[in-house]
Amino acid sequence: MLMRFVAQSGGFEVGKILFQPCDWTVTIGHRTVQLTRNEFLLLNLLAQHSGTLLSRTALLRMVQGYTPNISEQNIDAYIGLLRRKLALFPTAAPQIQSMYPGGYKLRVVR
Repeated sequence: MLMRFVAQSGGFEVGKILFQPCDWTVTIGHRTVQLTRNEFLLLNLLAQHSGTLLSRTALLRMVQGYTPNISEQNIDAYIGLLRRKLALFPTAAPQIQSMYPGGYKLRVVR
């Protein structure tokens, strides 16, 4: 997936998603959604690897680092929160797809 940096805002675009790391927001079209740090990092990882299956273990390690006490089900919770927030963009939102066995991939609308 092609990532394009946006100099005037300090953000970057992946597909139709404008990521603003300075305040953990994403903009799709003309609507902006505030994300938590972990939601932002998770969506960013999925977008950068769009179309590629990423396991829960890989996502957990990339978002939170090595943390033996944290369950992979935390990723499921973050995915659920992201899906609810992205539902605000019914036509242009990227789709987070659950993939068997135990991973996710993102389909970005171009």
